[in-house]
Amino acid sequence: MIMKKPVALLSLFFTLLPALVWASPPVPFSGKVSVDGINYHGPAKFSFAIRDQAGTVHWRNGATANDAINVNVSNGRYVVLLGGQGMNPLPASLFANHDELYVKVSFDKNDGQGLRHLAPDQRITAVPYAKVADMVKPGAIQPDQFSEKILKYLKPEITL
Repeated sequence: MIMKKPVALLSLFFTLLPALVWASPPVPFSGKVSVDGINYHGPAKFSFAIRDQAGTVHWRNGATANDAINVNVSNGRYVVLLGGQGMNPLPASLFANHDELYVKVSFDKNDGQGLRHLAPDQRITAVPYAKVADMVKPGAIQPDQFSEKILKYLKPEITL
């Protein structure tokens, strides 16, 4: 009887190991919800799916498109971990196999009307990126445009 517990634990470990090894870490995702131009505030249900350019879904938070998770929305803003918070894990090769992916978000404010698609779908990458960085052309910012305080951090002097 004493030997059965370690065997059961090892069995459980090896059963769960593939899911841990073949899954990506959760990806932070944030958004904003407004209803009739007013920022929503309070509990809501959300459904998330990751799709490619053609619309093929490669991941969803639950088993079906109607499976939703509870999320608190504060002044229109929400933050979730896609692949975490009780959602299906993200496939390990999801971002490696697809150059361009989008998050489809559906929202239910518990008013009896069910999930509604929040359009447009947002582009997503495995790591956050700054959209403004795409707009800055090389050489557009010169060192003389920074204050002395900033330059000190860019080129710190070494003192002994």
